[in-house]
Amino acid sequence: MRSTHWKRGFSFIGIATLAILLGLNGRHAAAQTGNGLAGVIRLSDRSLCYYNNPFFGKRVFPLIEYTDIHNSSSSSAASQLGLYEVPFTTNIGDRIRVTCEGLVVEHTLDQADIDSERFDIVLANRRPLVAPLVARLGGQAVKGVPAGATVTISLAASDPDSDPLHYSWGATNGTATNINAPQATWTLPNSRGLHFLYVLVSDGRGGYVEQQLALSTDGGVVPLFSTFIPLSRVAGQPAALAQPLLSTIAPSDHTPASDHFLMFSALQRYDLAPFAGLGGPLDNRASACAYYRDIGAVGGCTPEGVPTGVQLTFAQWKQSWGFGSSTSEAAAIYANLADLNLQRDMHMLSATRPRPGGGNGTDVASYVCNAPNPAADTTLSNARLGNNLVACVAFEYSAGADPVTHAPYNGGQPFTKFLTFGPDGHLLLSVNLDGRGEKFVPGACVACHGGSQYAGKYGIDGTPTPALNAQFLPYDLDNYRFSTLVGFRRQEQEAQLRALNLLVLATNPNTATVELINGWYPTPTSTHQGDFVPAGWQAHADLYNAVIKPDCRMCHVALDPSITFSAYSDFASYNYYIASRVCGAESIQRYKYAMPNARQTFDRFWNSVGSPPGVNAPAALLQFLLAENTLDALGNPVTSCALPGWLP
Repeated sequence: MRSTHWKRGFSFIGIATLAILLGLNGRHAAAQTGNGLAGVIRLSDRSLCYYNNPFFGKRVFPLIEYTDIHNSSSSSAASQLGLYEVPFTTNIGDRIRVTCEGLVVEHTLDQADIDSERFDIVLANRRPLVAPLVARLGGQAVKGVPAGATVTISLAASDPDSDPLHYSWGATNGTATNINAPQATWTLPNSRGLHFLYVLVSDGRGGYVEQQLALSTDGGVVPLFSTFIPLSRVAGQPAALAQPLLSTIAPSDHTPASDHFLMFSALQRYDLAPFAGLGGPLDNRASACAYYRDIGAVGGCTPEGVPTGVQLTFAQWKQSWGFGSSTSEAAAIYANLADLNLQRDMHMLSATRPRPGGGNGTDVASYVCNAPNPAADTTLSNARLGNNLVACVAFEYSAGADPVTHAPYNGGQPFTKFLTFGPDGHLLLSVNLDGRGEKFVPGACVACHGGSQYAGKYGIDGTPTPALNAQFLPYDLDNYRFSTLVGFRRQEQEAQLRALNLLVLATNPNTATVELINGWYPTPTSTHQGDFVPAGWQAHADLYNAVIKPDCRMCHVALDPSITFSAYSDFASYNYYIASRVCGAESIQRYKYAMPNARQTFDRFWNSVGSPPGVNAPAALLQFLLAENTLDALGNPVTSCALPGWLP
């Protein structure tokens, strides 16, 4: 966005105000026609008329209707970044109409409009102001309660434009009242764990604020303000999402959308609909339930996505694979600082199991139980003791068949499957692993584990099949923090972590993963050699260690072979896309800051907290873009890689 602008305001039929921000540089010569319009649609508080959250069943975005002087009309939608395009010739007298829920703006183009390099539309509305949720038990503010307790939830909210506010409540565990009011009650489940409650506050005019609260049921009453180790923000401590009342504390706070992180390939999702800008549809309750049904985890589903019939539990799943009794089982406890910043209790084994077409084969299964990772918890007590459990995610590399027709999937060959279990051991359709609310399976898993046979929502491409071509991820010890307790330190878990990586090799991984694991363990007895650099990166090891290793490799290694970035030449061939999706280096485009697609990794990249320490990752990436003479969509050289804020 240019630093110098002038603004003209328009008001129409008492509905709203349209502000046009016109760049002073690069102006076209005056003419009766222009080369199209492009810009950003936003609210007057600089937030976006955009909200997409399947958990609440909400999808709100601006609609643009364009009518030329001959009364020929077309319509399109702005992207999740508020970006829109009118990609054809514009004329004086053409009309543009923007609708954002109950908010409507109309404007007739004049000479200055069609001459402008950029045409931004500001809608006269501001989001509600919402304070953090507070749970009370017996009048006392709490962050921990006994299992089965009922708490009252209070919410302080107001609207700066005096619009009436609407409230929706929901919880993944326990029972919450869902009434259109700023208070609710929540009965926690009769099991240990860390449980989440959500509220969505809206003004009916495009202003949405989502708030969440996490309560632990691991013990008795824990007052909200105490010396108890605070919950990690990543795991969903009481903190607002896109909160006007809270100060920004991390780069990801510039990206308030609930569907930005941990969503299926931000690059491919947007590319599915390059002009519509909304990307493909997202997984929801119905598609998540259908996925579980097709892998045999639930007996059936209602049209709304409620599982029916027999439903697999975590205990049953572990028993069916022999966890706890198999001699092939490997296990480790660590905190993964690179992707989700969660403490993890990881287990993995192989087993001989029947194939659908007859005979047996070697299959692999793993599960990881996730908990918050407070920096003060140096012994990783959450993972060791099973405290504050968020969810256990299970993976299978096994064959499968359609539960109705019994026809084998994937030609009868094994493939990777995902299951998510809550703290009480029951299946979860969605999970909150990054503090940005609920993400539904399988999309929340495919975002990093890959899935070339997946297009953003399970089952949308003809006959659904759970064989998504997803991958197991290798275990990168340099991304982990280990306990300070003897027996749980890195050196004491090296052998188990090596065994975990060798089990990954039994899941038919792609070439990039095989090269990485073999490079980490060059001999039968070697420990993890984290300084390994693939052959294709030997001449550019500095860039690899500064950017690829800490910020890209953990997910890209499992993606389609064309984007594993296993060699410099592959990475360089995507220089334009890297500039736009990582650095936002285009004047008007739809992919700003889409990568890294994990919130923790995104923050590490922009804060340059990675391996090696002290590296300025954005600066290193910019040097690469300059060396490759990278151009933006307008043909201009890319000269910056910075995070000035969420809005262009």
